[in-house]
Amino acid sequence: MREISSEGRADKVYIVGVGADGSLPPAGERLVEEADILFGGERLLEMFREARGEKFAIKRNLSEVEERIRENLGRRKLVVLASGDPNFFGIAGYLAKKLGKEHVEVIPNVSSMQLAFARIKESWEDAAFVSVHGRGPEEILQALTRSRKIAVLTDERWNPGAVARFLLERGVSGVRAYLCENLGAEGERVEETSLSELSLKREFAPLSLLLLLREREPERAFGIPEGE
Repeated sequence: MREISSEGRADKVYIVGVGADGSLPPAGERLVEEADILFGGERLLEMFREARGEKFAIKRNLSEVEERIRENLGRRKLVVLASGDPNFFGIAGYLAKKLGKEHVEVIPNVSSMQLAFARIKESWEDAAFVSVHGRGPEEILQALTRSRKIAVLTDERWNPGAVARFLLERGVSGVRAYLCENLGAEGERVEETSLSELSLKREFAPLSLLLLLREREPERAFGIPEGE
């Protein structure tokens, strides 16, 4: 049996989840303090600007990040900062695939989705999850046909208002929306609304996500008409 440890080792890269308020899981605090190189988005690196390690910003440069990690793996202590749970639409899967799972350890934090469902007091094991980062919202339509609860990770282009307008234009109805902004951080706001009301809004916090709850379970049809 292979032991999984949070003790810092130079032959591994540690991917540590960061809470919206900058909090770290207990096992991640020491790793961040002792890191020789700290990777992360600019917002996360700013949270830990006092850390002694060299800072390497993650932008649209994943191949550069991978190369830098390979160059230093086995020689220096490496830590990657990621929002919430790095395995949930995060960088952990990418690095595990590129570097090999034996060189990666993940120390997760609470994900934004966990917080969102906790705020509206709904279970989330039966929810469908969609990310519109760098892609369109078409997958949301598919999710609405198979699940009553859909959680959407939004971005600047496809913000919650743009998603609401997209759904309304395609005739989606019977859905309650929950706009969740800055979860777990200063300025947190959770608003229950309708797609129509949400579609009129134009400004949203950078850290926003959207929960969609159908008023009824989606209808499921089995088979196809005999004529087809």
